[in-house]
Amino acid sequence: LLALMFLGFVGMSSPARAASPGDLIICDGNHAVYYIGEDEKRYTFPNDKIFLTWYSDFDAIKHVTCDEIQDHTLGGVVKYRAGMRLVKMPSIPVVYAVSPDGELRPIKNERQAKELYGEEWAKRVDDLSEAFFPRYFIGDELGDEELPEGMIVEGEDGSVLQVDEDGEVVNVNDVLSRE
Repeated sequence: LLALMFLGFVGMSSPARAASPGDLIICDGNHAVYYIGEDEKRYTFPNDKIFLTWYSDFDAIKHVTCDEIQDHTLGGVVKYRAGMRLVKMPSIPVVYAVSPDGELRPIKNERQAKELYGEEWAKRVDDLSEAFFPRYFIGDELGDEELPEGMIVEGEDGSVLQVDEDGEVVNVNDVLSRE
């Protein structure tokens, strides 16, 4: 599905050159979309759900030659962005909050999920393929009244806030951008 969506948006453009750190790239014959990191390596998005936790649309994807993609060593797989979605494995009913660096924090129960994410919390849960699950690690279960690190919340004044590593809610309006 991800490949079809990407190809539908960028498959007809002519190849660009010189992918730079921060670029999203794709080439003909290769259905993967890659992010070029500061280390000049390419990082692949496993699916559209993960891609859409980092970007709101597919407009920034550049079409490059397949030779250029090969010029960038594969650096790894992009994980879910912390605070954007909840995940679970299809075979296990445990729901996890995604924290930075791929840490998954088990949510205790439905009551806690509703308190943290609202009545519609279940609509925020994605099945994480068991093939990708080993790229994450299980952290401690979320404590009562604990906000998971990376969680995005809206302030009373409409500002965008995020839970930092100390559990504090900080304003991130100035740091949230494509970069």
